[in-house]
Amino acid sequence: MERVAVRARNRGGLKPGDAWRLKSWILSLGEARSVNVRVAPRHIEIDMVASKDVVRRLEEELGPLEPLTGGDPWNLAKSQRFWEAHEELEEEWRLTKDPGLEAVIKAMAALAKAQEGRLDAALRIVSRIPQGLGVDRRCVEEMAARAYQGLEADILKCIGGARWRDSEGSGRHPT
Repeated sequence: MERVAVRARNRGGLKPGDAWRLKSWILSLGEARSVNVRVAPRHIEIDMVASKDVVRRLEEELGPLEPLTGGDPWNLAKSQRFWEAHEELEEEWRLTKDPGLEAVIKAMAALAKAQEGRLDAALRIVSRIPQGLGVDRRCVEEMAARAYQGLEADILKCIGGARWRDSEGSGRHPT
């Protein structure tokens, strides 16, 4: 068994509320554990530790699987790939410990939780975003509700005022 992080097209009109059902099905296949499922309007993300047989069965059911590859966090966020954006930004935060960047990471994590069908967890994360760091908490709450409903969520609208520095010292801004 190995860690597998993949994305499939959302062909069946699944919503975040369906994530638990898909997770339960994956766990029923046998050799799978630590399964996380996030459902976005156009794709489904699955992160798990699983056997090759489980991955093959997933592909039979969901169609072609692509690895979660990361990339530019702002493009990932525009594509509703909030967990990957969160992961990309977290690497930078570990180097800088910038509180503004941490606030943005929490906003991305909140939307990822909403895509898991866990609006309660998403709103708890939003409540921990400090004020005054350029992240509009009310906007993040609205976007988390949209993501939870299976709608597009424009998180960049909520973090337009957040600014920080990357490890090379050049300014980064999400717009």
